[in-house]
Amino acid sequence: MTNTMRIIRHQFILSAILFVFALLILGCSPSSFPERLPLEGNWYFQYDSKNAGIENGWHKQYRPGSGWETVPLGAYWSDDYDGAGWYQHQIWLPALRTDRNLALVITAASDSAALWLNGEKLDLNRTDKNLLYADIRNRIFPEADNLFVIQVVDSGGSGGLSGDVYIQKYVEAGELDGLGRQRDIAGL
Repeated sequence: MTNTMRIIRHQFILSAILFVFALLILGCSPSSFPERLPLEGNWYFQYDSKNAGIENGWHKQYRPGSGWETVPLGAYWSDDYDGAGWYQHQIWLPALRTDRNLALVITAASDSAALWLNGEKLDLNRTDKNLLYADIRNRIFPEADNLFVIQVVDSGGSGGLSGDVYIQKYVEAGELDGLGRQRDIAGL
């Protein structure tokens, strides 16, 4: 190998390293947001027997510890209670680098549900398989904490969020069907 070839080879390698470094610095790396992000961990729950949640701003403020109990998702609340219950979950989300839509998906809520993201009420849509979802792509705060609040209203029997809640990338709503573990959708 001649000196000229070595110099060209070293320049090529250096250029490739600088190019990759520039992509990382400029934020042009592959998507930092996963295909599916389960919203697991601590959810906080409060019964709302007086229907005072909206008036008291439960959809706007993160309230761990102030009378709210930590609950796992995937279980109904007591059969002895009919009425509203509120769930809150706060999670830090990375910057979104995707050309696809982003949905919050609720696989099972009994009997009805309403959703707020960072204090803003969002319309819930229903897929062909009865999953509830809302497009959140332009509503999340990138690289910051995001507050998800779900109000469930039960009119009889078991109530609550009895399935999974997750964030999913998608192009068309049909892609969302069948992605979650549905434990019970009788109330939907």
